[in-house]
Amino acid sequence: MTSEIYDYAIKLLAKKDYFRAELEKKLNSKFTGRSDEVLSVINRLLELKYLNDDQLLEKYVKSKFEMGWGSLLIRQKLYEKGLSVDISVIDNLAEYSDETRIKKLFKDKFLKYKNNEKTVAYFCRKGYSYGYIKKVLSEVVQNESDFS
Repeated sequence: MTSEIYDYAIKLLAKKDYFRAELEKKLNSKFTGRSDEVLSVINRLLELKYLNDDQLLEKYVKSKFEMGWGSLLIRQKLYEKGLSVDISVIDNLAEYSDETRIKKLFKDKFLKYKNNEKTVAYFCRKGYSYGYIKKVLSEVVQNESDFS
């Protein structure tokens, strides 16, 4: 019965936003063997605009940027959620580039770790490009007076 799937989907969406792929996977795992009905429910939710990947993508990306994440980590997490998003799309949603974000955060992290390797490792874990990290690090080393 499709209404059972629909009701469950609405219950899930009432608690949090889901990307289409995420919700479809969750519904398919709960209602095994009923993928046609799940697809029908997903299409209905899209028609009603209860699912909107574009809007959720923008909200998700901006919240992760505010947490200090880089574009590469955001893309990886989106991939884990079932979305294949080009890095340029993520960068277009940003107020400023990864390089600018690194520059804003670098002074605090550099002073905290007092170690180039630890600082670089921090930004790598946060999903920033190694090239950007090394570029900012070299600028900082050249302008050590910035930290006085």
